[in-house]
Amino acid sequence: MFRVHWKTIVIAASTLLSPDMAQAVDSDLGLHRRIEIASILRSTQERAAGSPALNSLMSTQRFLRQASLERGVFLVAKRHIKDPRFKQTVILITGHDSWGSIGLVVNRSSEVPMAKLLPEWAGFVDANAHVYYGGPVEIDLVRFLIRSSRPLDIGNRVLEDVYMVVSKPMFDAFIRNQNSNSIIHAYIGYAGWAVGQLEHEVDRGDWYIVKGDAKALFEGDPDSLWKQLIESLSGSWVYYPN
Repeated sequence: MFRVHWKTIVIAASTLLSPDMAQAVDSDLGLHRRIEIASILRSTQERAAGSPALNSLMSTQRFLRQASLERGVFLVAKRHIKDPRFKQTVILITGHDSWGSIGLVVNRSSEVPMAKLLPEWAGFVDANAHVYYGGPVEIDLVRFLIRSSRPLDIGNRVLEDVYMVVSKPMFDAFIRNQNSNSIIHAYIGYAGWAVGQLEHEVDRGDWYIVKGDAKALFEGDPDSLWKQLIESLSGSWVYYPN
């Protein structure tokens, strides 16, 4: 796993977290530290009329496909969720197995430039790229989503052309040899659930589940993604596992 210097993270986290979110993170670290240990052990409708803004990112056919809990799906927080850690969030599930579930909040960008968080790679990353708040667990941990036009032999494939990298040597090797068609997003922290916990939240009606989409992640406006999705979804289009 790739950890950056704590002082750097404190600067970024102070920008990313509201007081309510920070308090919620502190109260939840005990549970999620156990979840992180498990992850380390791991092998590393729109309504029928459709919205032009969302349809430009997700085809109708792709968007309306039913989805079950698995790697590569989006969790879309329902309107009734008030927990500041997850209110109005869209989460990409990056792992779901017998150890539990992990994912990245993908719609909370910050004002922190990626080059400031990662000064050693300032010359290699997009000067306009900013860090994202990936979730309340281990905010001193950085994960990367890389969209590449060619297959990569590093990291874990999350979507068809999207890979997650958490190893510093792997990321260092990639970034020094990346091609111009690659796009990198950096996330501080992640979201985690113990075995059965996320399934319980879904059964309780807290989340919509839809197929993940790389265009929505890398080509759209992340800050408006939740609004676009939540206004599009209706119960008839969403699959809930029994």
